[in-house]
Amino acid sequence: MDFSYYQLRAYLLKREEAQHAVFKLTELEELWRCTVKQCKRRLKQYQELGRLEYIPGRGRGNYSELIFQQAFQQEIQRVVEKALKEDSLTEVIELLQLDIPKEWFEEVFTEIQGMFGVKQSPDNQEILRYILRRPITSLDPLQTAVSREAFLIHQLGDTLLVHDAATHRLKAGLAHHWRVSEDYCCWTFFLRKGVRFHHGRTMTSEDVRHTLMRAKMAGSVVSWQLQNIVAVRCIDTYTVAVELRKGEPFFGHYVSTGNLTILPHDLPFEEQKWVSTGPFRIKEFSDQKVILEVFEEYYGKRPLMDRIEFWVIESQELPVTVSTERAFSKEDSYVEKYKKNTGVEFLIFNFRRQNIVQHPDFREAIYHLLDPVLMTEELEMGKVASRYYPEKSCIEPRMPEKIRRLLKKADYQGESIVLGSFNYLEARKKAQWVKNRASEFGLNIEIKELAIVDSFYTKEFEKQTDMMMMGDIPATDKELAFLDFCCNPNLLCQRFFSAEILEELDKKAEKMKFDPNYEQRQIEYEQIERWLTENNYLVYVSHPIKKELVHSTIEQQNGAFFSYLNLRTAWAEKDY
Repeated sequence: MDFSYYQLRAYLLKREEAQHAVFKLTELEELWRCTVKQCKRRLKQYQELGRLEYIPGRGRGNYSELIFQQAFQQEIQRVVEKALKEDSLTEVIELLQLDIPKEWFEEVFTEIQGMFGVKQSPDNQEILRYILRRPITSLDPLQTAVSREAFLIHQLGDTLLVHDAATHRLKAGLAHHWRVSEDYCCWTFFLRKGVRFHHGRTMTSEDVRHTLMRAKMAGSVVSWQLQNIVAVRCIDTYTVAVELRKGEPFFGHYVSTGNLTILPHDLPFEEQKWVSTGPFRIKEFSDQKVILEVFEEYYGKRPLMDRIEFWVIESQELPVTVSTERAFSKEDSYVEKYKKNTGVEFLIFNFRRQNIVQHPDFREAIYHLLDPVLMTEELEMGKVASRYYPEKSCIEPRMPEKIRRLLKKADYQGESIVLGSFNYLEARKKAQWVKNRASEFGLNIEIKELAIVDSFYTKEFEKQTDMMMMGDIPATDKELAFLDFCCNPNLLCQRFFSAEILEELDKKAEKMKFDPNYEQRQIEYEQIERWLTENNYLVYVSHPIKKELVHSTIEQQNGAFFSYLNLRTAWAEKDY
């Protein structure tokens, strides 16, 4: 399939009349990212193929004309049908990205749906295909702070220890045993023997030392966790000791996170290749797709699926997998499932910009304006949030009658306040709700949409927004998730708060993470939460409900959400 031709037709569709359209060559130069000379050559090739008639404009800068030989909708339907017959998922995905009416795909929705979920290749390989609504931002474990990327990293590598969410205890990982000194200043890990990396070499203590020292460097999202490391000593091939300046009871939790996945010391890290010890390894990685294949030499149990494919379809309107209103039966391919309280959504203020958000009365006005009961009811967002953890949240009454008085006390003069939001459908709805609600009280909100792929790891949030609507999906280690929420340099507390606020936050977080007692840490957590919310440094909004369509043959462990299914043990029952 010549995608450039369909790009051209989609680009000119809105100005096309009776299969006739006018354009300038400079437009195609930008669309196709090639020279004007190359654009002319390509158009003449299409003319020779009988697809169109090309009438060049007379003189520099004048409009040229194209007369297409067939209706665009018929061409799209024909090429989609051909791609479906040939199981050419790449071509289908490319066409789905075009800015064309999604109704053109209605007749083949079922067939497109069938290309996802569980598939079996001609050589009897079990394949599981996912849909991603955006490209992957970064799979560098020292950069990623996004849940989807963290989920992928978990499939590719392993950590020294594993956190058990049910018991709040640590279990053996790549280290089969570990020993901790009484003062928590020395952690010694005893490594499994015979663990192979994807490139074939056996893991040693030198790989652990390399991973920890690399992660300790400035700029790493976990450098805050490792700042007390004095030395990492390779006692022998399979024993490594970590010496800390200050005893850290929480250090074992740090080495159980995907950000500290053990990497080989003899290879520079490359996202496109991603060499580690995990049950899957990367076969292909591009903006359009990520394909994982099983690592046959994995030290643990072999995954039951042979290949996992993640395909990017950024269209928010297209229901590639569709549900029905009728009850689920064995004949259905997909069933809609829900998971409650998947993380927390909040609004946070940017103290790096010198404006009215610095004023406590203004922030209190926003607190009363953001009525989570109204918001969650009108947008079907989930459970009302007042804390980071769903089980600790409750409904706090809002007093909208205070809003105008608080805005007046803050000396609000009608200036625009920039609200940052991601550029996907659900985020747009929430941002628009806030804007509409604010206008009822004379507050002027300007929405600034940002793409997570382009802006998450840059300074765009800090530079362009006064406050931001954001969500956080914690890892299974909930205590560490909250500490990460507060201390991770890529997340918004560290990016938006002033030096004075951060100094106080860091003190409180230090007190929590250095306490060896779980119950006492929970008390310190509550103190941090009260301080954050009483000062309205951020406003919690909801614990969202996520829904998804799950292939009926996929076996899920302990009700796990399919989007974050444990791919190491997932399997699908064959339809005989």
